[in-house]
Amino acid sequence: MRNIVALVLAIILAYAIVSFFGWLIWNLWWLALSLAKLVVIVIVALPLYVIVRKRLLRQ
Repeated sequence: MRNIVALVLAIILAYAIVSFFGWLIWNLWWLALSLAKLVVIVIVALPLYVIVRKRLLRQ
């Protein structure tokens, strides 16, 4: 009986650990994608800002 309880507890703990690490990796992946999107937006926005500023200053 103890072996069955130990086996069930081990399976539950293993499932919880794998689920937690999956959740953690997914959130880190999502965070990395969000930061990469922000970097790309800044890289694209800076030249556009310079162009718009020069055109507005010209008038």
